[in-house]
This record gives sequence, C-alpha cells and structure tokens, in this order.
Amino acid sequence: MRVGGPIKNADEAARLPLIGWGDGTSGIKAADWLARATLATAVVYRTSSLVNQGLAARAGIGVALLPCHLGDGDRGLERALADPVAELATELWMVTHRDLKNAARVRAFFDVVGGGMSLAACRK
Repeated sequence: MRVGGPIKNADEAARLPLIGWGDGTSGIKAADWLARATLATAVVYRTSSLVNQGLAARAGIGVALLPCHLGDGDRGLERALADPVAELATELWMVTHRDLKNAARVRAFFDVVGGGMSLAACRK
C-alpha cells in the first residue's frame, strides 16, 4: 500500500522506497516474500509491526506490504499493486473457549470480524 496510487510499471516499482521487516522476522511469510522479491537496499524503514508499517506508508515514508484487512480499511492508503499477492494468502484462526463457542456475542464477533478479514472482503 502506498499514498499516491498504483505502481504503473516495473521500472517505477524498482525506484520506490520500501518499508520492510525488522530483524528476527524470518519465517513470517510476508517478510520472507519481500526479502526474495526486492533488494535489501530499497528498504528505507524496518519494523516488525504491521501497524507501524501501515503508519509509515501513510506518512509517505515508502511502500508497505500489508494484509488487505489493514490496508484496504485505511482510506489514507491506496493499493500499490492491483491485486493481492496470491503467494501470501494464509489462514487466520479465530478461537474461543469451547464453553463460549455458541454464545450469541461470540458468534456475532466471529461473523463480523471473520467476514471482514476474508480475501473476498478485499476491495478491488
């Protein structure tokens, strides 16, 4: 996600400052993908917090690789890529104690939050 609209071509993408992951984030799917897909010298800011990555992108520091449920929800950001990166699709488990799984408030929470975090919920 970045302020300023979508990337138009590969040359433009190669010149953009990136917001990357901090040390000790090996094993995180997005961090590993970004390390493989980009040059380390393009990274101008590193943090292990997705929230901080989003805030840095919003401040204009660079381009961040954010999950749809974070980036699409922030009207101060625009997609830098037209579509989500398919390689980064992952499961997210929402869990509760067995005794609470049928409680109305827990079901309502799961329905609202779970629906908002699905890949289908990503805005185009």
